[in-house]
Amino acid sequence: MIIYKKDIIRVLTFIIATIVLSLTLFKIIKNNSQPYVLGGYIHEFEKQKNETGLSRPVINTNENDFDGERFQRPSKEPALKLKYEYKGYEGLYKDLLPPYIPIEYPQKYNKPTDVINAYYSILKDASNTIGYNGGCGTVGRSRTPYPFAYELLSSETKEEISLNKFIDSFSGIGHTTLLKLYSAFQPPYTPENTKYYMVEIEIITGPPYSKEEEYKPTYFAYYYGILTTIYDEEEGWKIKSVDYIPEDFLCAPWHGWDWDSKALVQIVYGNWYKLIDKIDEVEKKDSYISMYAKGKDNEYRFDFIRITNGEDILIHEYIKVNDKWKEVNLLKPGHQHYKLSILSFNK
Repeated sequence: MIIYKKDIIRVLTFIIATIVLSLTLFKIIKNNSQPYVLGGYIHEFEKQKNETGLSRPVINTNENDFDGERFQRPSKEPALKLKYEYKGYEGLYKDLLPPYIPIEYPQKYNKPTDVINAYYSILKDASNTIGYNGGCGTVGRSRTPYPFAYELLSSETKEEISLNKFIDSFSGIGHTTLLKLYSAFQPPYTPENTKYYMVEIEIITGPPYSKEEEYKPTYFAYYYGILTTIYDEEEGWKIKSVDYIPEDFLCAPWHGWDWDSKALVQIVYGNWYKLIDKIDEVEKKDSYISMYAKGKDNEYRFDFIRITNGEDILIHEYIKVNDKWKEVNLLKPGHQHYKLSILSFNK
């Protein structure tokens, strides 16, 4: 039996194509399996076991840096002051007609942060509590603001998510507050018309209402994640996607070490990667933490955001080049979950 070279190439090509298609389908199925809540996809990352096997607390309660309320009480910092104020709509929800542009809001946004400010300023007055515990009548401006927030989504996103699905994703939500908004890591291949931002929100929600059960209290819940904005010449800046991670208030610092900025830098960049020898300085301003470190060959800076549950979330890595900080991605592919970026969501 004679096997020709072109036949071997044809078989190998078929095998490679099959593998690529399988991986693509797996990725699509994985992404579609994420629940669509709060106008975004909710990601519940299973905390991976670290290479050193550590599962003990990383902070001693006697240390000066430890504040019991850091982990056991919600943050007392004020809500983010937004650029726009939603003043409502004179009419009923069923009477709304497009285009959904609130009073004194621009028709087109020239800055990505402006469209984010507009989006959360509208959601701030929206609620979808019908059938849920919470309130003793109409909450906020009820469902009326949602179409105005939906209008800020990109055309591509609105093709995938209908207005009704968008509104349903807020079921049980009585109030939404934007707490934090910071620029996030832009991977080198990011198109010019795409920008990523780290956000943290606070919501007031309640469980489903039942006549057979006693009234149940409403409660606060917190989410953080990445908001993706995209620019179009005709539409301006729009919101392409929102990826949230629920915050856990009972995990840190009693388990693991990656919740603490100093421990993460020392273990990952020191013990594992052998890039740094010591941490020189730590700067803290409100919830923003910048950690400066030196290694044998370079100087480094690592920026963290302390979210409401007390965890420090890594968002930027820098190396000093010619006395200027150059943003880089030092984490290895298997360690991307240690930094909040669009890469964390396997897109």
